Amino acid sequence: MIRIMCTCFFFLIFSQVAMSDGGPQHGGRSVIHGIAVTGINDLLGSPIGPGPSAQLVGEYNPGGDEPLPLTPETSAHAILATHLSQGFLDNFAQLPRDFFPPEIDNVPLHLNPVPVAPSIHIRVPVAPASVAMAGEPSRRDENPITLGDWLDARGRVIIHCSKDGSRASVFFYFRGLVDNGLYTLWAVSTGGFPTAFGGVPNVFTADPRGSAFVHRQVAYCPTDGELLDITAAYHSDGMVYGNFPDATLDGLPSGVVAHDHVVFPLL
Repeated sequence: MIRIMCTCFFFLIFSQVAMSDGGPQHGGRSVIHGIAVTGINDLLGSPIGPGPSAQLVGEYNPGGDEPLPLTPETSAHAILATHLSQGFLDNFAQLPRDFFPPEIDNVPLHLNPVPVAPSIHIRVPVAPASVAMAGEPSRRDENPITLGDWLDARGRVIIHCSKDGSRASVFFYFRGLVDNGLYTLWAVSTGGFPTAFGGVPNVFTADPRGSAFVHRQVAYCPTDGELLDITAAYHSDGMVYGNFPDATLDGLPSGVVAHDHVVFPLL
């Protein structure tokens, strides 16, 4: 099979890391451009900034137990799958791999099982809505998500801070997201801990063409140096988990149910 090099994606996207209009931190307007990523501080296997990293999507590996890691040489046509990466286990979960059931890894994102009963542990693949009968569990119709599709995502955030820095209006504009995809917004502190940006519910969905607009108000200025970034995470299982991106201790970690997709660097 002919391999289409993704190195071009790496340099194109990396060149768009956080550009600001130079406005003041307080009492001003800041514009920051988001970049598509393949994990926590990860773009095709390389960190985009300081600190630990973890890849949260991989290349579907038919017949394998684990997906293939993404690199600049991965084909743009590669189908993306759940990825319980060693980076996530070591740097964030701090749990052994055998804590998690092996079947959650290397599942194509568009086929990820979803809850179908009053328990997050009763999860099965479901039919697309285009063929599901009345009363039958289903999910929005989705084609396989390729690496090229994933890296096409872009975002822009406009931040208006009050003069004293005590509040801000924040406007997000996205394109190239997963069609009809379920997303959440996270404020990542300089210590690396995520909290729901603007409070829960921090949820939004992309439209059928992958575009979205989100407006949030917060009681601080996001550009005051306390936040490392704001991240939009895709939820391939159609679920959200309150004030945390995933349910790691219940066996549903990031990389399996939540996947960082667009990051707005603030430092």
